[in-house]
Amino acid sequence: MSEIAKPKTFREFIDFCNTLPRGRRIVGYVSTIGFLVFLIALIIGIYFKTGFLSYLVLAFLIFISTMHSHYALAQSLTQRKVRMIDYWYVGAAAIGLVLFAAGYSNQRDLVLTKLFVAAHRSGEEPLRENVSSSLADVSKFLCSAKMVRASRTPCDTNGPSC
Repeated sequence: MSEIAKPKTFREFIDFCNTLPRGRRIVGYVSTIGFLVFLIALIIGIYFKTGFLSYLVLAFLIFISTMHSHYALAQSLTQRKVRMIDYWYVGAAAIGLVLFAAGYSNQRDLVLTKLFVAAHRSGEEPLRENVSSSLADVSKFLCSAKMVRASRTPCDTNGPSC
């Protein structure tokens, strides 16, 4: 069995890739480009602080791209190596799921709190308007001429209430 020498230069690597079947070559190129794109997206996400879930998804996509690129451009691809592609990213997905579950509880509480505050404020506005109009009606009634004459304290007609 002859041993295939590993490419030493970039040109030798490209020549080697051109000897691969078309499907493997496409998967190798696309997944390598995907690795670079997802890495840039992760850096941008960290810069803009997009949150734990986006970091986790991008890290998983980087991992999938890396593994597919590695195995698609492998020199001697066997059936065992093809199955190992699945094991790597299924294992990464399981670890990511555990990390997501661990980090989700804190984020869930934060999101629910924000939702409840927003719902409370949106429901509170009409109630405030009703209370203001009711107080205006009560103030108008209490500051009417009949009530002012019967009252011991004077009514302040400049303010919103008496």
